[in-house]
Amino acid sequence: MNKFLQTLADFFQRFFKLGDYSSNRLLGAARSSGWRDFREQNIKESCESCGVKGTLLKPLELHHCESFATNPAKELDPLNVITLCHYCHLTLAHFRNYKSLNENIREDAATLLFRIQNRPTWNGMKWVYPIPIEIIPRGRFLEELPK
Repeated sequence: MNKFLQTLADFFQRFFKLGDYSSNRLLGAARSSGWRDFREQNIKESCESCGVKGTLLKPLELHHCESFATNPAKELDPLNVITLCHYCHLTLAHFRNYKSLNENIREDAATLLFRIQNRPTWNGMKWVYPIPIEIIPRGRFLEELPK
């Protein structure tokens, strides 16, 4: 890596408080050598938050529930990852800022998926709910919204 890129990488590491980085990645922390295989084995066919299927142009992403930058031992832990589309990864898991982290991503994703799968439809006269509205769970992030 030439001197300019090394200086730029050092700047970004200090400015964004990034972890250790490898020489083949300009930004971000170094990944384990087993990451590619781990990702292939643990990624699901659809987003666990909205249900969208991954495509070649819009692949799904694995999100670490507990950041591997703070706990490297959990980088390859299958219980520490959740499959999300890019939109849900950014908005639900990181609150539209990759410096933020949703600690309750699993329950928030499950609540959102349940609500999407059981959303009401309009029949021209009234809203029709596939299940009684009283049993639709309200996730933590939905209950905190101002009324």
